[in-house]
Amino acid sequence: GLEKANLVSAKLVGSNLDGANLQDAKLQQVNLRRAIMTGAILDRASLVRATMKWVSLVDASLVRTDLEAVNLKSADLEGADLSRAKLKGAIFIRAELHRVNLQEADLREVNFKTANLRSANLQMAVLMDAKFTKADLDGANLKYAYVSYHPLADAESLEDSILPDGMKFEPATFRPQPRKKTLREHLSEGFPILQSKEWQKVFEI
Repeated sequence: GLEKANLVSAKLVGSNLDGANLQDAKLQQVNLRRAIMTGAILDRASLVRATMKWVSLVDASLVRTDLEAVNLKSADLEGADLSRAKLKGAIFIRAELHRVNLQEADLREVNFKTANLRSANLQMAVLMDAKFTKADLDGANLKYAYVSYHPLADAESLEDSILPDGMKFEPATFRPQPRKKTLREHLSEGFPILQSKEWQKVFEI
């Protein structure tokens, strides 16, 4: 198996890794462009600064995986589980993220431009400074997510989505917040994710 494998900086372009078990693997700066990884298990693996353009991760498991600054442009992650993953600065431009689970994920500074996030689970995710330009968020669940309403206003569509305050999106009443709130303000409002000591350490609050 490939559990805990050390593949740092490996060139795995176009590799067939369907169903591969790469739990806890070291994959920093690996090149997985166009790799086929349907149903792969990458829980707790480190893929910091990996190149994953056009990769297929349909129904893959990436729970608590470190994907900081990863390039997932045009990648297919439909139905993948990225709960509690670290994705700060990741690129998801034109990515397929239908039904993806991003609950409690660190999505600071992530670029979701033109991504398909239909029916995505973003509950309690931290989306500070994320970009949603022309993204499709129809049916997405953002309940308790930390995100100012400014980037959400740039989305292509929010039909049937659940907003951070738990209310269903209504075009007639939707208004972006006048300013971004600080993490401390959200903490004081009782956002569940920010009560976690683990996340308070990550965000230095």
